[in-house]
Amino acid sequence: MSVVSYVGKIDPKGRVTIPLAIRDLLGLYEGVLVTIQADLDAKSIVIKPYQTPGVLIKISVDCDSRSCIADMISWVEKLEGFRDILEVRCYRGERGYRCYSIASILPKGVDKITDGGKYRVEVLS
Repeated sequence: MSVVSYVGKIDPKGRVTIPLAIRDLLGLYEGVLVTIQADLDAKSIVIKPYQTPGVLIKISVDCDSRSCIADMISWVEKLEGFRDILEVRCYRGERGYRCYSIASILPKGVDKITDGGKYRVEVLS
């Protein structure tokens, strides 16, 4: 059993930062769902990646305005095996907006993802 330890400090909002090295080792990145289990007898907390019954994909697009996000969500929801959208974000850049969505699809749908044209699709898990 491999164990990595870290001593952290709880901030005023009750948050603790998971160090980058540990996030990388466990495949945790912004937007990943986690389960938090508290063992009251042992006074311990265990945080684990949430195992969804699906595959996480990231769909991104560069566009002129944030309104393109509605079209992207509509496209994602039509993917075969679509389960859920976990996150949607847009960032303003030098040449417009960069928007992305993290979605969960059934494993059988991964092989059927076709080129989204203007959408870039990346399988995350």
